[in-house]
Amino acid sequence: CAGLSPLYFEMLRQKYQQNKSALLLLIPLFVVILISGRRATWIMLGVSVAGYLYYLLRANILSSYSIKHLISGAVVLTVSLGAIVVLHEPTNRRVTVTLGLISTDYESINRATAERLPLWYTSLVMAKDNWFNGVGPRGYRHAYSRYADDDDYRKKTGQTHPHQLVLEVVTETGIIGLSGLLLFAVLFYRFVKKASADPPLFPWSLAVFVVIFPINTHMAFYGSFWASFFWLLLALCFVAANNNITSARSTGGL
Repeated sequence: CAGLSPLYFEMLRQKYQQNKSALLLLIPLFVVILISGRRATWIMLGVSVAGYLYYLLRANILSSYSIKHLISGAVVLTVSLGAIVVLHEPTNRRVTVTLGLISTDYESINRATAERLPLWYTSLVMAKDNWFNGVGPRGYRHAYSRYADDDDYRKKTGQTHPHQLVLEVVTETGIIGLSGLLLFAVLFYRFVKKASADPPLFPWSLAVFVVIFPINTHMAFYGSFWASFFWLLLALCFVAANNNITSARSTGGL
């Protein structure tokens, strides 16, 4: 839901022209993501909202909207989410723990990141020892017990991945994989910038960016599900760009 939210926002923007109350459909999406308790999805939703607002401002779309409706929608959404944080005990507890990120205490920060600091430290140790081509895609789970500290309780149970996209790439594929990721970022940025003459493409490209946002702490990037999700979104983004080009040619725009 969080990864696809830019597309959902775009759908609501188009529906808004026919029905002003369409903005209320933002509430179910935000509520579902909030009560999921997954902080990775909170980050992804935050990136989606920030990116989509940038898109609206850049394309000068907000000027055509009713300020009254926008403010009313924002108030209703804020009150709804605030009520959930206060009244829904699991969400309240998760938010309270997450606030530990702004502390300077190691244990508080570790709890706020779902005890991922040892995972990231072990990942860095692996990457340093296998800097060129890494330990192999999905190899983190096999190498974890060899590199983890003795006081890490996961040393016996193991861990599947670092829960951090950049660390996963550099740990499992080394400088080769990291260079590939950076090259993709540059080429994709140039592609989006070149195709930005047609604004509806932006939500698709934003969804791709959200999925591989550098500080994401979600599922394994080299795992079958998340990798498939990324490649599917990327393919759909290219299809959308091709449709825009075809449409422009048919109307004499190119």
